[in-house]
Amino acid sequence: MIKVKKLAPGVHASSMLALLTLIAGCASVSPFSIDERMLESHLRRVVAEYDRQQLEQGSPLALSLNEVDVEIGPEGRNVLKLKLDGELSVNAVLISIPVRLKLSLESVPVYVKQENAIYIRRLKLLDSAVEAPALDSLNLDKTATQNAVGILSALLERIPVYRLNELNFSEAMIASSPLTMKITPGRLVFALDSQ
Repeated sequence: MIKVKKLAPGVHASSMLALLTLIAGCASVSPFSIDERMLESHLRRVVAEYDRQQLEQGSPLALSLNEVDVEIGPEGRNVLKLKLDGELSVNAVLISIPVRLKLSLESVPVYVKQENAIYIRRLKLLDSAVEAPALDSLNLDKTATQNAVGILSALLERIPVYRLNELNFSEAMIASSPLTMKITPGRLVFALDSQ
């Protein structure tokens, strides 16, 4: 039989409860997942921040997203489908030339453990539509689309669309553990290698 010293009233029970909670939390880290809405929100923020930095550096191109639709794991495949509706503007000396772009893309989400971050890689254009009333006579549809896809590819190769938040307990536990990221319909799921 184990003898337990009697402590101040309430200390023993609360200490034991805290210890049991900690042990239970460490014993099994439940899977953490990122859904499509979270990824859409982060992608919007990443593009807006990138655009702000580019404009501060004097870039003549501006990129903004009006709508973002992300589909994770369509048809059980290990890809993301992105539908983007946005605007690529060329800012000349006294004029801004807007080009509205609707892009349908396919890509591969990649988790980089050293950075605890998810990147979108290998963008592939599935479909596009370009509206540029100021440039209609120049037939720049293909050029505008290629430029937009090029900008997005360069951006997403360098800047993660999601980074695990180490201030959040469950995300910090996942970040510090050997884990895998699996693509399931509607979610990117992080789980310990053994789960």
